[in-house]
Amino acid sequence: MKFLIKIIFILFLFQISFLIAQEKEKPIIHSVVIMPFDDYQEYPYNLDYIRQSLEIGFLQKGFNVVTSDSVWEIILDRDLRLTNLNTSDVEEIANDIKVDLIVFGKATDYATYRQSGIYSMKIVNKPILIKVFDVKKKEIILFERLTLNQNWGLFDQSISYENFGSTIAQQIKNMGY
Repeated sequence: MKFLIKIIFILFLFQISFLIAQEKEKPIIHSVVIMPFDDYQEYPYNLDYIRQSLEIGFLQKGFNVVTSDSVWEIILDRDLRLTNLNTSDVEEIANDIKVDLIVFGKATDYATYRQSGIYSMKIVNKPILIKVFDVKKKEIILFERLTLNQNWGLFDQSISYENFGSTIAQQIKNMGY
């Protein structure tokens, strides 16, 4: 009988330790603010497709994308040009708002035309600059230049707006965030 009570007690302790270990392994959800990429948009940046793609991509990968009006009021009160921030401006914004990551960059004039014959024009794609700033480390953790259409000789490879955002979010996930 004593042997049976010892086995039950050991199983009980094992079950409790297993439950405690499961509670500690809850994933950390990082909060992200995504700055606008289009110079010609005003808040709430509804027609900034690159920003929308990044928001959707980060949401799909499990990040908490901050879009509240109170946070944007703090950001807009700084009266900065938000499409091409430098690191010191991002650090000042990070001091005012409580987020883990800030995504910013520049995407103006990413597609232009060039003469490619007598009567035809060829689209030339410039890369879209994307930077991700980690607030805790106070450094840029991702500096990426992506093009929506890449030409390799006769072959064209295009990235859709939907895949564009998830590509960046997956790179951040692969870094351990």
